[in-house]
Amino acid sequence: MLLETQDALYVALELVIAALSVAGNVLVCAAVGTANTLQTPTNYFLVSL
Repeated sequence: MLLETQDALYVALELVIAALSVAGNVLVCAAVGTANTLQTPTNYFLVSL
């Protein structure tokens, strides 16, 4: 029973981390896409990762 609870907590934590990572990447893509000063080759490279 305890192992199942730990597994569920681990999966939930991993999902939260994944969701925050995706949200952060979307914000970076939006910032580079909308702000002219951020549209540099280096930032385009970072967005492509």
